[in-house]
Amino acid sequence: MKTDKQIQRDVRDELKWDPAVNAAQIGGTTKDGAATLSAMVDTYGSKSAAERAVRVADAPQQRVVASDIKSDIEATLKRVAVADAGARSVDVNGGHVTVKDSIHSWAERDTINHTVWSAPVVTRAVDRTYVAY
Repeated sequence: MKTDKQIQRDVRDELKWDPAVNAAQIGGTTKDGAATLSAMVDTYGSKSAAERAVRVADAPQQRVVASDIKSDIEATLKRVAVADAGARSVDVNGGHVTVKDSIHSWAERDTINHTVWSAPVVTRAVDRTYVAY
């Protein structure tokens, strides 16, 4: 298990790496393995990116099975009524998720990307979808 200092360092490194976050705007503490951020950010996207950085830094403590992530993503796509979600190819390798298939609209692509990034411990998403007119 990581120490508080290791978690804090990992979160700080992840915040610096993510271009969607201005790391200088974000402070935080770590106690008993839990990281707490405090910040005033410009956009909701910056807030989401900061939260994602904490999840990524915490990912090695979690034991998540790739098939669970895959089934969760597929179930969410079906639930939000993305056309033909069951036929979509979702590949999971650790925290890396690749989605391949033709889609019907840019809005559908946005929904797929949001769904993938909302899954726990996703550190990389590869979008290999294409809009079929």
